[in-house]
Amino acid sequence: MSRAEFRTFEKEGEQPAVVVHVGTNNIGKKRKEVLQLHDFRELGRRLKCRTSRVVISGLLPVPRACEDRNRELGNRNVWLRGWCREQGFRFIDHWSLFWGRGDLYKR
Repeated sequence: MSRAEFRTFEKEGEQPAVVVHVGTNNIGKKRKEVLQLHDFRELGRRLKCRTSRVVISGLLPVPRACEDRNRELGNRNVWLRGWCREQGFRFIDHWSLFWGRGDLYKR
């Protein structure tokens, strides 16, 4: 996550709810700015200061990705779900709704 994106959550104020959707492009292996688990922890810490209701929208499967890639994303969702439970955040799991449904993705 970029510094500018983190700064968004530094402003004072109470939000009724914040929904965060992390796209699979943010989890890429070969990108310079890869969203790591410590980034989620830092984001969670900052969000707790702004709101009492945080919702994390889980990662989606990648339609034409290799099996290893989708397994990695699925494992990240498992971690996110457990972390959300520990933090008192809600987790929305879209995986099964999008798995095998290439028609739901923009081409």
